[in-house]
Amino acid sequence: MLNMKEEWNERAKDNPLYYVSAFSKDWNDESFYRWGEIQTQIVIDVFFRSLHLCTSDFVMLEIGCGAGRMTRALASRFRKVFAYDVSEEYIRIAKNKNHYLKNVVFTVNDGLSFSEVDNDSIDFVFSGWTMQHMPTKNVVIKNIDEIARVLKPGGFYKIDPLLTKHGTLVDTTTSRLLSSRIVRYSASHLGLNKLVVTPTWRGARFAEEEIIEILSKHNLTVDSSLENDGWELIQGRKTLRRWFHGQKRTVLS
Repeated sequence: MLNMKEEWNERAKDNPLYYVSAFSKDWNDESFYRWGEIQTQIVIDVFFRSLHLCTSDFVMLEIGCGAGRMTRALASRFRKVFAYDVSEEYIRIAKNKNHYLKNVVFTVNDGLSFSEVDNDSIDFVFSGWTMQHMPTKNVVIKNIDEIARVLKPGGFYKIDPLLTKHGTLVDTTTSRLLSSRIVRYSASHLGLNKLVVTPTWRGARFAEEEIIEILSKHNLTVDSSLENDGWELIQGRKTLRRWFHGQKRTVLS
């Protein structure tokens, strides 16, 4: 049984800021939350500007808030933010570091559902750099189920599932789990970090057409775009990420 909660709690206790943005081991609070503001400007602000929408009256839901890296920035742009994470330890850290945010509800969940949120009540759902760590396709699909449930008709989503390089499906979940268990137990002997070799870090992978089919079946319109992640502002190198975004259809298809 995959234990998302246990492994993400372990990462949060080991080095919480690093496992949220693993390209640096030298984060402090100032640089970490500044990076969250930069990402929000690039990934969220540009998105809604392209739609000619103001989000100040929107209620949004963030999947995988971690230590609240982007939540802090999102709180200044949305009327209310429901910020979820599977890790109790990350939610504890997020609450501690962002205790003054009065319009944010930080909540621990099972990594699959948002039971506190009513049907058809959310204007925008965002998952950034989170679905890439979901350990099985079933976990990703259950999160998409919930996105479709909580969004208002006409509400927006933007998510980041991890794709295979050439649009082909990778090996089966069973073989990936077996190899990951072997590597985790052998990590210390191989000089590997045991916290980045399991499926809860490596994530399930999809072909692009597979993601489009899943989203469409959940009554969501689908657009995809390759977007600059802003890494060059921190690392000096430009990278692109495939994002999927769209709306909940107002009429069932």
